[in-house]
Amino acid sequence: MGRRGGHNEPRELDLDIVTLGASVIQSEVLTVPHPAYRDRAFVLIPLKEIAPRFTCPATGRCIDDLISSLSEGQRVVKVSSRKTILA
Repeated sequence: MGRRGGHNEPRELDLDIVTLGASVIQSEVLTVPHPAYRDRAFVLIPLKEIAPRFTCPATGRCIDDLISSLSEGQRVVKVSSRKTILA
């Protein structure tokens, strides 16, 4: 679902594949794990909740190490601790 403009321009669909098991994929159209996920608290904090023993397949670093390396000032606010949302 390509962009109409340049890098970081809006597009109809933007799907970032953070990780795919132990796979490391590097091609012209796909990079897994996502190249910037290790720098984003909004990815790492929820990832630790669902996969507390996660290890980065590209670097071998554990989730706690990745979180401790985050830059200062990033903040994640948990909206709800409900496990089921009723529709």
